[in-house]
Amino acid sequence: MELTKELAHQMLQSGNKLLIEAARKAFPKEFDWLPDDWHALETISGYRIADLGIISEVSDGIACTSNQTIFKTTQQAQAVIALAQLTQLRHAWRNGWEPDWLNIDQEKHCIVLAMRLSDCSYIILRTYTEPHFLAFPSRQIAERFLQAPAITQLLEEYKFLLL
Repeated sequence: MELTKELAHQMLQSGNKLLIEAARKAFPKEFDWLPDDWHALETISGYRIADLGIISEVSDGIACTSNQTIFKTTQQAQAVIALAQLTQLRHAWRNGWEPDWLNIDQEKHCIVLAMRLSDCSYIILRTYTEPHFLAFPSRQIAERFLQAPAITQLLEEYKFLLL
């Protein structure tokens, strides 16, 4: 029996590792691809954030809805937990203020990660229309936010989403 491209394509869609490998071997140039969609991944592994913020390892998972919160590294999973906490803290520190990124007269003071040759660190940037996640209405508030020890720790964990 001859393996046609049509049959090989069906084999790729089957989810069966042996059939997928056989299809790729039979038509290496035709099916040598990188996934352009998360669901196209054959298997995924990494770290899931479970209840109570517990990070657990997952291996040989499949790309399905129940696995869409699996991160490749523990640092990424921890960074997402830090991001969630930073969104809550940012809301409290803004005290109802929301940046209007279309208003060129409204000054915003943003905490951003500055990349240098030797290191990276957070700085405060004054901007009017360039959106940033950690934007505050005054430099003083941004400085106090940046200097709070617990927030500094969260920012260090969050940094791994930016690198």
